[in-house]
Amino acid sequence: MQGVEKQLKMVRVTSVEDALTILKRAVARGEYVPKEVIARLGATTTLDLGHGDLGAKRAKMLASAIASMPALTSLILANNPLEAAGVEILARAFPKLPSLTTIDLSYNELRNEGAAILGSRLPSLPALSHLLLTCNAIRDDGAKALARGIASLVFLEAFATLELTGNRIGSAGAGALAEVVPDLVGLRSLGLGGGFIGPAGSAVLVDALPRAIALESLNLQGNRSGPDSARRAVELSSPRLAALDLGGNKLCDEGQQDDAFRKRARRTRHVYREPENDLIGLAGALSLKTSLTELSLANNALRDDFIAAVSHFGTLRALNLSLNLLARFDPMLLDLPHLTALDVSFNGISELPESIGRSALARGLRKLDLRRNNLAALPRSVALLPRDCTLCVVANPLRDPPLAVSVHGVDAISSYFRSQPESKEDVHRPPPPPVHFFSPPPGLSHHYRPSSIDAADLAVPPLSAFGTNSARRAADARQDSHSVDTLDSESPS
Repeated sequence: MQGVEKQLKMVRVTSVEDALTILKRAVARGEYVPKEVIARLGATTTLDLGHGDLGAKRAKMLASAIASMPALTSLILANNPLEAAGVEILARAFPKLPSLTTIDLSYNELRNEGAAILGSRLPSLPALSHLLLTCNAIRDDGAKALARGIASLVFLEAFATLELTGNRIGSAGAGALAEVVPDLVGLRSLGLGGGFIGPAGSAVLVDALPRAIALESLNLQGNRSGPDSARRAVELSSPRLAALDLGGNKLCDEGQQDDAFRKRARRTRHVYREPENDLIGLAGALSLKTSLTELSLANNALRDDFIAAVSHFGTLRALNLSLNLLARFDPMLLDLPHLTALDVSFNGISELPESIGRSALARGLRKLDLRRNNLAALPRSVALLPRDCTLCVVANPLRDPPLAVSVHGVDAISSYFRSQPESKEDVHRPPPPPVHFFSPPPGLSHHYRPSSIDAADLAVPPLSAFGTNSARRAADARQDSHSVDTLDSESPS
């Protein structure tokens, strides 16, 4: 208490900003918050105390403070070890927050107990429309409690965001949430990524999607839903759906895709309702989902034939195809004029199209991730990519330009090519034998995370070392030896 009183003597509380500063410091130190400070916060609409060190004791002080903020609309307490005890204390102030629309309690170790407490107190928040609970180790029982709480909201049709990504929700929890989704006609964002829902839970959840007519963002990443549930999620979701994450959903096992596309290949682009192959069905469903602007199909063991079967990606602004089994850069990707971010890292791509820098794709591209492929050379047209395009090429056996040049980005690549004559010797040298840095094992878990790149891979000599042909060839030889040896040692087992 003495610490805050000293602050009040030194700083005149003349504005809401001053009061917020003192409140944050007092809560962080577990000190008493004077009434003079709270009085200044009566009209505050947003309180962000994320990334703090709240516990039960500090939560009690915070609860007494926010109880005097009737105009509060957003309460952000992410990344605090509140746990169940802290949430129980905070929830006592909920009845005095009639205008609260947003609660962010992500990364707070709530678990089932905390989720149950929160779910039981949700009905006391009549205006609640956004609930964010990312990474709280919530399991099925906690999800059921939250579903009951959401179903009891007074203005249920106004509920817009439910974020439960990164929890441990299984099929039973997904089933409970599926029961309330049809009543959430205003739901715009649903995040259930990184769970354990599986095919059965996904099927039940997907059946509820047609009623969520306002849904714009759907995250089902890492749930091993399978291709059938993924296809139906695309087909049954709202016409407004703009962002879809189907990464890590075991859409394909090794060998399955080869058999499927050997039979039907490209002629199935617009004939996708035939039940004999759900993977082909998914490709066709994606072709018709023209509302999508963001799509992730990462970590699904997809091969080139699947990408070729998707006849329409034209509306996309961001596409993630990383951690798959692609061996080539599909020419279809060159015709995406709206794409600003493309991730094809951790595949087996050995070359880029010669026209990549002159294609429709290059016009608006701001990020191209090519890490850990098998690229030995870059086409000269790469130098025509926008100068502000972030180009990631580490962990490739690049020789032309050398990796040490390429990691500096588009400007360095452009300077390198301007300094080199267009000859067979200098530009079209035969590539070295392919070095396979990444080959996902069968049944790759969605929890897989690529190993970090060692700092030695990015040891970059000055660009002046590549000013002449002789200097460049000498540097090439040194770089070849260093890159291949280093990257081979990093290859995931």
